[in-house]
Amino acid sequence: MIGQSIGQLCLNHGVTISRIHRPDVEFSPMPDMHVHFGDELHIVGSQEARAAIEKTLGNSLEQLNYPQIVPICIGTTLGVLLGSWPITMPGMPSAVRLGLAGGPLIVAIILSRIGNWVR
Repeated sequence: MIGQSIGQLCLNHGVTISRIHRPDVEFSPMPDMHVHFGDELHIVGSQEARAAIEKTLGNSLEQLNYPQIVPICIGTTLGVLLGSWPITMPGMPSAVRLGLAGGPLIVAIILSRIGNWVR
């Protein structure tokens, strides 16, 4: 549901989202706003509608408090491997390596573009 508009979410589930709480900010949503990772939505509606949207969105603040270790280890390992891989460029006398800073940085950027796919 990340990236879906508040208006679509309300129409699809028959609820009203009265407040959105993001870290250190709480505001009233507009229909064209989009849901971000970690948003806490205050929902008003019938018990059935709230149960349906809870199944779709989830209702666990505890999962957000603990980091996902496996994706962090995978990303770090891939970054170290990429950083140690020699890259040859024409006109350079020796191969260039990204190192322990550049490799994980490039992998982190790529994984952030892919999204939260390991859960």
